[in-house]
Amino acid sequence: MRSLGPRRSNLSRAYLDRDVRRRRAFTPAASLRHRSIPSPVWAVAHEGEGMPSTILVEKDELAIRRMRDSLDDYELIVRWRNSPHVRQWWDPDEPTLTIATAIEEYRPDIAPTAATTLCIVELRGTPVGFIQFYRWSSYATEAGEIGIPFDDLSWGVDVFIGERDAVGHGLGARMMELLCGYLETGLDASSVVLTTEVENSVAIRCYEKAGFVKGPRVLDTDTRDGERVWSWVMTRSRRSPADRCGVSSPG
Repeated sequence: MRSLGPRRSNLSRAYLDRDVRRRRAFTPAASLRHRSIPSPVWAVAHEGEGMPSTILVEKDELAIRRMRDSLDDYELIVRWRNSPHVRQWWDPDEPTLTIATAIEEYRPDIAPTAATTLCIVELRGTPVGFIQFYRWSSYATEAGEIGIPFDDLSWGVDVFIGERDAVGHGLGARMMELLCGYLETGLDASSVVLTTEVENSVAIRCYEKAGFVKGPRVLDTDTRDGERVWSWVMTRSRRSPADRCGVSSPG
């Protein structure tokens, strides 16, 4: 991944037809107003009262919900992605994100049929971070370019804590543990595989706390100062039911 900064391990336009990004970090977020912007038909059909909950999984006041096609969520992403603690590890070579470029980059993956699922993480109802996940088989070209082993049930994850004040309190490991439990119990994941820069010691410790094991050192497709970055492949293999922490999925 990259992030915690994390990442989907961080995909670039050079390797994907569509720019889909990932990463990590934390700063106090304003309450959501759920203001909508002109949306495609599929987005309108999934919003509003009486519609299914957008929460995928929750435990101990921490919840992971789907990102919405709303101005509030795009503003969160713009503020977070432009924060120094996030930019340090998430797409540092990219220009400052704007609302327009955020919509262009993220809206395609908010669609229900998208290969990547975009999520906002909330702590006690307040947005604090971002997570995206996807099957590596949907990005086989990039996985092969990097050297990531995968099967049909291997998933990738990218995450960052957007709120700076939330960094350093163990939240990253909790976010990863919660999502991995969801992928393993809800989507039958055999493994969760990500990459993180070799210099990102904070992210490495976070992933290790969430059950990831460091593997080979590889050249990622993410870049820093125009050069691809050396990263560790880190893998969490599926745990037995007795080893899994209980998580609750609404519905």
